[in-house]
Amino acid sequence: MSGTAQVVIVAIAAVVVFLIALAVVQALRARARLREFLTHNAFMPCREEAQELAQAVTGLTRSKDLTCWVKKPYKTLWNNHPIYYFTLAQKWTHSHTNEAQAFLIPFQSGVEQTVALYLRPSSIPVSPLVNLLITMVLDSADALQLEGLHKLEVSPETADLGVLAAYSEQPGALEDLLDPATRDRLVQAGDMGFFAIHCTGGRALLCELHGSRLTSISHHDRWQYIKTLVEH
Repeated sequence: MSGTAQVVIVAIAAVVVFLIALAVVQALRARARLREFLTHNAFMPCREEAQELAQAVTGLTRSKDLTCWVKKPYKTLWNNHPIYYFTLAQKWTHSHTNEAQAFLIPFQSGVEQTVALYLRPSSIPVSPLVNLLITMVLDSADALQLEGLHKLEVSPETADLGVLAAYSEQPGALEDLLDPATRDRLVQAGDMGFFAIHCTGGRALLCELHGSRLTSISHHDRWQYIKTLVEH
């Protein structure tokens, strides 16, 4: 092997090691920021509620072909309202398991029926992989009809706000179901990095896109947004 070839191999190895080390450092920093957020806002582990949370999530997602697990759940009280943060693991029938971060919060949508929104998270750069993940989830939702939910019509104006798809128990238009103020508050979830929102029974489940990693949204900004949903 020539000296030049050896130099090239060593350089490539050094770059690979550097990238791995950088990824590890970024992951450690992200975990540290999350721990700081949870501690600062008095989130406490609540593993004893994991099964109950999984049942609540299953009811919100409305699909018998979707199995849910809740991992590492945390709970806090804000103005006497229980707010949960956890890792949500989901497995569609004949599919692999996906994991994403999620919040379960009290929320009054103003309508009695279930509402499910899928949004384009503005904090995630557009890429073939992201588009593929979004397409896979939406195709699954369409195929399963989310067990009794109908796909709603979404106006071009609402679609421009980042709404990819919407579902509810009665067919119709999203704009006829939610009042503009409630719709706008929910759509803002996309700006906070959330991909899916399921609302029913005075609760809302907010989920990130499976496999995504947020880079530009601070925990503080997301927490402020969560509180605006809870207090209205």
